[in-house]
Amino acid sequence: MELQLNTLLKESAYQEMFENEALYRALFEQTNDAVFIASLDFVFVKVNQQAADMLGYELEDLVGMTIQQVVALDDGNNRTQLTDSSGGILPIYERNYRRKDGSTLPVEVSTTLVQNPDGKPVLIQNIVRDITRRKRAEVALRQSEARNKAIVDAIPDLICRITHTGKFLDYIAHESHPLFLPRESVINRFVHDVMPENIADQILENVEKTLISRNLHFFEYQLEDDPRTYEARLDISGNKEVIVIIRDVSDKVRLEQMKSDFINRASHELRTPVTTSILMTDLIREGGSEEELEDYWKILASELNRQRILIDRFLIAGRLESNMLVLNMASLKLKPLIDDSIMAVKPIAKKKGVTINFEDPPYIPNILADTHGLQQVFINLLNNAVKFSPENGNIIIEVLEKDAGVSVLIRDEGLGIPDEALSDLFRRFYRAKNVTIAEIPGSGVGLYIVKSLIEEMGGKISVESKVGQGTTFEVWIQADLDDYAQKVEENVNELLAVTQ
Repeated sequence: MELQLNTLLKESAYQEMFENEALYRALFEQTNDAVFIASLDFVFVKVNQQAADMLGYELEDLVGMTIQQVVALDDGNNRTQLTDSSGGILPIYERNYRRKDGSTLPVEVSTTLVQNPDGKPVLIQNIVRDITRRKRAEVALRQSEARNKAIVDAIPDLICRITHTGKFLDYIAHESHPLFLPRESVINRFVHDVMPENIADQILENVEKTLISRNLHFFEYQLEDDPRTYEARLDISGNKEVIVIIRDVSDKVRLEQMKSDFINRASHELRTPVTTSILMTDLIREGGSEEELEDYWKILASELNRQRILIDRFLIAGRLESNMLVLNMASLKLKPLIDDSIMAVKPIAKKKGVTINFEDPPYIPNILADTHGLQQVFINLLNNAVKFSPENGNIIIEVLEKDAGVSVLIRDEGLGIPDEALSDLFRRFYRAKNVTIAEIPGSGVGLYIVKSLIEEMGGKISVESKVGQGTTFEVWIQADLDDYAQKVEENVNELLAVTQ
């Protein structure tokens, strides 16, 4: 009886509170947030329509439920202590609520203790806001920041923002950048404090130009005792500030120089045989003895062949660059290809007294390659071997089975290649310094073509060299495994026949 009386008194007190506070009731119903009123034992005694809609319940269903019933089981912020040390308002916190259908949603909760006129806590008021959109936005923002960070980390450039007075507002550089400095050592300092005076002057001059013209400006510069070349690009990023992107363009500058050198060499290489060919045609037209005319015709044919070879190289290099080179892979016998390549370079070898030594190898399996492409490889390598060999020198060609393929070694006794040049040897337009000094003609694309063709055919090329002693190129080509397997089977059958 006493328990029923206490319950009726409680309900009467709650009812009187809600009926006598019309203003609170209006706020309670019209607010955009969900409002949950609970007893001190965490049972909901009143909720507004927004609370019911948020969790997918009817109003009458929620009344009588406990706070624990709507808090998601996996909620990491589950709270049992709802008052602070002074009994006042708890901080706003986030947690996950569970809807009637079992789904969860993130919410922001503000908890207040409702007191009676005597100052005694009688109710718990939770104002709850659905923060699903905000959470999605936060996730999207974190993803965007992560993407932006990944992009910035992947950019090899130094990026900074500078005011019109030269003050650094921002500074981003990967540790691998040659001009890297810790960000905190640069921000809020001036360019003259960080960079050499002449470079700082150039930057400030271009900052002014950029702000006045509002167009992109850039310039290249080098630092003392630094062989690299840097490019600074400046563009508007604010009313009185610019963004500066500093890039290491050493490779580009070197490539441009190599291209320029290549054009000069190619022009010279073409001009010489063309000039000689014109001279020979003039001499043939003027006439002469039978022996003289025969010599003129031979020289003319040789010079025209030089032109053809050079033009072929340029065309192949162009097709390689544009990925338009088409190779016809087939099972080929290696010896005829090497023989034909030797015949192609024999005239220049004979003229220099160079002997090319190639003995018929023991059985070598067929290879998988393109006939024309592989001939280009061997002709280029043999032509180089003759070119760099001394008068009356020797070139040795050796063929070996190796790693499910065939290796062809071409060894000369010539000039040799410096160690520092080996890593750049197969780059476009590259020529070693000792070759340039010796004034040995060449276009700088031959070995680039050789490496590209070999790799297109699934092969490999390597080089060993000693200055003054000679060079050995090794070309590995994949074997035709069907032919190899057939030969192994034949050998086994022969062995069995002998043993029987």
